[in-house]
Amino acid sequence: MKSQGPSGSPLHHTTRGILALSFAVGLLLTGCPKNTETAEESEPLPEAQRGSFSEKEAETSERPERSLDPTSLKNMSELLAGIVPANDPTVQDGEEVPALDPVWQEHARVMDEIWQGIEPRHELMSGWSEETLAELPDPDATLLYPFGGPDLVTALSFFPDARSYLLVGLEAPGRLPLPEKFSGTALADDLAKLRGAFGSMAQSGYFVRTQIDRGVTDGAFDGVLPILLICLVRGDQVPVAVEYVSFDRDTQELRSLPSEQTKASAVRVLFRSRSGEQGATRSVYYFAQDLSNRGLHADDPFAELLRRQESLNVYMKAAEYLLHTSDFLQFRKILLSESQLILQDDSGVPIRHFTSNRWQLRFYGSYTDVLAAYKPFYQEDLAAAFAKQTTPLPFRIGYGASGDGGGMILATRNGEASSTPGSPPER
Repeated sequence: MKSQGPSGSPLHHTTRGILALSFAVGLLLTGCPKNTETAEESEPLPEAQRGSFSEKEAETSERPERSLDPTSLKNMSELLAGIVPANDPTVQDGEEVPALDPVWQEHARVMDEIWQGIEPRHELMSGWSEETLAELPDPDATLLYPFGGPDLVTALSFFPDARSYLLVGLEAPGRLPLPEKFSGTALADDLAKLRGAFGSMAQSGYFVRTQIDRGVTDGAFDGVLPILLICLVRGDQVPVAVEYVSFDRDTQELRSLPSEQTKASAVRVLFRSRSGEQGATRSVYYFAQDLSNRGLHADDPFAELLRRQESLNVYMKAAEYLLHTSDFLQFRKILLSESQLILQDDSGVPIRHFTSNRWQLRFYGSYTDVLAAYKPFYQEDLAAAFAKQTTPLPFRIGYGASGDGGGMILATRNGEASSTPGSPPER
């Protein structure tokens, strides 16, 4: 099987030993233009930031004993997302609904409640994207989403047509527990921890790393893969396959992890739209990658992967203002050099680095202040730009989600498009 990876090179999906598991068995087991930007040195990370993204190393996880076949992967993902036959719209009136373990029934009930808090904001995001980003020069460009962990639901809302999604965090990719090892006695606690990882997403629209850590440690889940699959399924997508990948320096491609390599730092999920399951297969990659200067050198495989993208869009929110510091100088240079578009809140690249001869900027929402812990990163020039030119934003975003609503900056590289994204067509 071949599919196109984010570098445009073929990725070879290695067929592994697969156990076919029926949905009924799964239920029963529950009981058992490349310009170089001049990026100046900036302020070091303040004391208030200790324990943040920059203070943790990227983690790896053990590879699974075997892969799930497509049907079992889909069923397991839907169960984790709280989508079960009892509330599955495909179950017709009069059809018998399989009996569910009470643990799964409770999980489905709570996940529905959580998504009632998440979905309205993302519906507004999707509508805003459809109107504002309609004139993107390359709407299916690879999307890079750093510092967001497994937040695929936001990536899908803003950039629904991307051919590949590159998500980056520090937590291990993880693995799905095999159904026969899903302990009935521990299942309730494990699922409760997993749901806890979505607490901040429902409230503020972003994952908090400490909540993710608690949700994917000391239980059946040892990484972010279950969270990623939940976001995928709840975003009306269907997972097709999961494989662990690494960057091959010789071929300059992402390839299936060699069989002798047991530790994984990156995972790929192939998926299709639920509304067109026979349509094109797309990919979402999750990388456990340190993006600071200590972990991302000029010749780092991940840096090379970004440079090899034919077209790259970037999205960032709640990024801890890391790109305002000299500790992330190398990554900031890569973003400004390799991307054609950057959509971000004020915690991303400081506005002073978007030189007017290379970038066109548009502003949405509001920018009046920053949280107390991030006072050193308040941007007076950004406040002046928002005061001069801004367009209303119909949803709250980033750290402003619990305050004034927050604002977004849309930076597009000059000469990349014939018209400004979000501007009305010429008549």
